[in-house]
Amino acid sequence: MTAYNVVRFRTKPGKEQAFIDAHKKASLDATGLRKAALIKTGDRTFCVVGEWNDLDGLAAAQDLKGPNCGLGAHPTTS
Repeated sequence: MTAYNVVRFRTKPGKEQAFIDAHKKASLDATGLRKAALIKTGDRTFCVVGEWNDLDGLAAAQDLKGPNCGLGAHPTTS
């Protein structure tokens, strides 16, 4: 069964383009990842939507770091 995940991010002021560029260049080598999309949702806010072959592949990738590391963006919790 196909699985999806959504992660919201908010960039620091002035880091928005670097965050976008990093996602364009990123190649996440995760078994079971079919595709991912970066969506701009507002002022300095984004969502990444991932499509996975199944829940096992998604669960196995939980420890992977995304291209946002060090670019002034972090996942949001609210």
